[in-house]
Amino acid sequence: MHCRIYASRPSPCREFSPSGENGQRNEACDRARAAYGLPALTPVVSHERER
Repeated sequence: MHCRIYASRPSPCREFSPSGENGQRNEACDRARAAYGLPALTPVVSHERER
């Protein structure tokens, strides 16, 4: 599956990696989400690491 709008999003969105991407927390992302009452994102575990 492919999201066509993903590549068209504004540059700040492309330059700001979400918290949890590649298993790494992004504290700035967590703070920004908290400011809007949203929970922190759950880190994504790559299937390559599980092997």
